[in-house]
This record gives sequence, structure tokens and C-alpha cells, in this order.
Amino acid sequence: MRALIIVLAGFLAVGLVLLYLQRSIFSFDCEHEILSQTTSPDGLYVATVSERACGAVTHDYEVVSIRGRGTQFDGEDKKSWVFWIEGRPQLQVGWASPKRLTVLYPSAMGKRNEIQLWQGVEIATQELRR
Repeated sequence: MRALIIVLAGFLAVGLVLLYLQRSIFSFDCEHEILSQTTSPDGLYVATVSERACGAVTHDYEVVSIRGRGTQFDGEDKKSWVFWIEGRPQLQVGWASPKRLTVLYPSAMGKRNEIQLWQGVEIATQELRR
């Protein structure tokens, strides 16, 4: 009986160590640095360009997000993301009108993703040719 208790305690200890390692290795704390922010002409929205870095084993991204006026920036709020691109391309963002945001990005950059409509705001993207 004593041997069974020792074996079970050993399995429990190994299981807890493996759980800790899994969570610490595969759980990344991402850092977000705001690169620029611009408010829509009607003052209702703020577009933010930020750099997202999640550690040495993941790619860095520049992310364009939109939030309502008076709302705090949250880099991990993926519902607010309208454009993201791998690397550090130095995106240019501007409001063409209160409901149209333009994102300019350099050609020959890494993988990119975009949303074309966010809560009634049209997102126009354009590749900059060099």
C-alpha cells in the first residue's frame, strides 16, 4: 500500500511539473508598443498602429486597430484589429473620411491579413510601390 501511495505521489508530481512547463513554454506574454495614433475627423474613433512582439519563437507584427473614443488601447483585443502584417514595415495610416481608414504598407513584406469593414468603418489598404 505504501508503494502505491509513493507511485501515485510521483505521478502527481511529474504531472504538475509537465503542466507548469507546458504553460510557461507555450503561453506567451505579448508586448505592444504604440507607434502612432490618429483620431477620425468626427472624433468618434482612434486608429492605432502598434508593434506586437510575443517572444523569440514567434514573428513580430505591426497591427492596425480601431477603438471608440474614450476607450483604452488593448493590444490583445483582436476584435479591434483591422490590418496586421508580419515584420516591421512602418505602416502609414490616415482617415480619408469619418468612416474610411486608409492603410498604406510597403511592397514585398511578410504575411498580411486585413478586415475590410469594422463596425461601419471601411478599411482601404494600398501597397506602396518602391
